[in-house]
Amino acid sequence: MEDSRKGKKSAKNAAADKKEKVMWGWVTKDGLLRIPQKRYLELNDTVLTMRNEEKGDIKWEMNIWGCPVECWEKDLKFELKQAEKNLVFKAQSKEDFRHWEKALKRASARHIEVFYTTGKLIGQGAYGKVFLGRNKQTDSDVAIKVVRKGASKKEREYIIREVKILKSIAHPNIIKTHDVFEDTQKIYFVQEYVSGGELFDRIASENHFSEQRAAELMKSMLEGVAYLHKQGIVHRDIKPENVLCCNKEWPLKIKLTDFGLANFAEPNDSQDRNVLVSYVGTKYYAAPEVHNSRPYGPAVDIWSCGVILYITLSGKFPFYGNQHDEFLHRVMRGPVFPDKEWGTISEQTKSIVKRMLAVNPSERPSADNLLADPWFSRKDNPDVQLQDLTHMMSSNRGMLLG
Repeated sequence: MEDSRKGKKSAKNAAADKKEKVMWGWVTKDGLLRIPQKRYLELNDTVLTMRNEEKGDIKWEMNIWGCPVECWEKDLKFELKQAEKNLVFKAQSKEDFRHWEKALKRASARHIEVFYTTGKLIGQGAYGKVFLGRNKQTDSDVAIKVVRKGASKKEREYIIREVKILKSIAHPNIIKTHDVFEDTQKIYFVQEYVSGGELFDRIASENHFSEQRAAELMKSMLEGVAYLHKQGIVHRDIKPENVLCCNKEWPLKIKLTDFGLANFAEPNDSQDRNVLVSYVGTKYYAAPEVHNSRPYGPAVDIWSCGVILYITLSGKFPFYGNQHDEFLHRVMRGPVFPDKEWGTISEQTKSIVKRMLAVNPSERPSADNLLADPWFSRKDNPDVQLQDLTHMMSSNRGMLLG
């Protein structure tokens, strides 16, 4: 951050990762007899404040959400139109003007259409739809997730929490959220667009899978999970449909997405932070403690990753059953490794799967501990055929809980 006490501070984007939602700087406005007067503006999300001096008292503060903004680059001026009066300011330079124009229009915009166009439907889940979009300023593709505001208090709490989580995270293996818009009925999450599709479809399209490829894939996934857990966040719905691929060729680059069921748990070095109780997730990927309605923590994400690893190596779910009691009995028994699917797979690989699918959550390693295992850095032949996966999972994608 620049030292602003030198007398002439230009408007700067306070932090690139806050997308120009936090800005400050000197501008001028016409005073009596049209004599320019210096004023210091600060914009924090949608709240704009004005001072006569940088460290002086706030003269006024206003939420500009929905406030019409007019900008004239030739004069370096921008105008905020209020019901009682209009406020006109002049930037100190063309660069400053462009920063202010972008930030003020973004903060004041009620409609996502100000910045993005919405195209075809590219995905749909239990909690919303995803459309291909276009950034009008950069002409780049984005993904726009549209979630209808829930009528119940619980649904509203989930949406508020998802917005808070998405604004607080940034990792190469987690989908990036550029913007969040809201109107009276819907929330719009503008996220980076990746063209490789869901991991579910990517795995199902493979004719074979190797232990090394499984290790590469799981390493990327666990790196994202480790980051979340260090931030005190539990995803709670990790499954192949919630892992997106940046590409369709190996090595796959993947990103975790869909934080609609995520929640906070205090970060520390222990997996045993069982502070969550909601019965949420997807049946075939949910940990035993969730099914048994016991308090749980980050270890549920390790279980879900273990289910995905089991599937990628064998082409089958580790646990199944038409009746809940039958399914839960198999879950509480722990994973089995039939020779038909696992006969050619190494004991080292089976050991990793067993550890991740330990029925007792306290026995599951943390994501960081798993990543330290040499198995994740193996360098065998990535094209060694293991199992024919063309039959895998058919159309069964899990079943939501709750």
